[in-house]
Amino acid sequence: MSHLNLKSKAMKTSRIVSSILLLFFVITGFSQTSKEYYDRGIANYNNQDFKGAIADFTNVIQINPNDAAAFHWRRIVKCTLNEYSESIVDFNMAIEIDPKDFAAYYLRGIAKNNLKDYNRAILDFNNSIKLDSTNSEVYFERGHAKYYLRNYIEAIDDYTITIEIGTKIAPSYYGRGLLRILLSQKESGCLDLSKAAELGYQKANEAIKQYCQ
Repeated sequence: MSHLNLKSKAMKTSRIVSSILLLFFVITGFSQTSKEYYDRGIANYNNQDFKGAIADFTNVIQINPNDAAAFHWRRIVKCTLNEYSESIVDFNMAIEIDPKDFAAYYLRGIAKNNLKDYNRAILDFNNSIKLDSTNSEVYFERGHAKYYLRNYIEAIDDYTITIEIGTKIAPSYYGRGLLRILLSQKESGCLDLSKAAELGYQKANEAIKQYCQ
């Protein structure tokens, strides 16, 4: 092998290594910038600078269009601003990136509830439950959707599940109590309202005065 060939190969190897190092530093630089935007977005959200948070998470997405966490946070901020239609676009993207993101289905369902798109909201809650059947708040929100669709029996079932496994126990007793009274089950309904009142749910006291005395 000639000295010229060795020198040529060495130069070629050097160029390859230089290119790899340059690519590494570019990627690392973008990663750091993305993290800075992401961290600042969360800080802005916590400080209630919601427009600033949206701008930061948008910058993260521009750097990495497959960053599910950035979509997650941006949709939360949009929901906080009651921008439900806009937030659904981000939910759709997040689900496309990760079809097993149960929180994306749940939160998209809430957005649809707020847009009074109850049937589609229920579909999202069903998908969320398939992925995680232990999240009581999904049953609670699905119960609301069924209530507005006047599917009272199934709404009661969802409130009951929420009470059995959940965190929103007081409002679930309240909702179930009202529905039972609506279905002429006054005794059990008033018991539910009393339980909600015991747990500190103020609306229950007003309902007791109206329906149970």
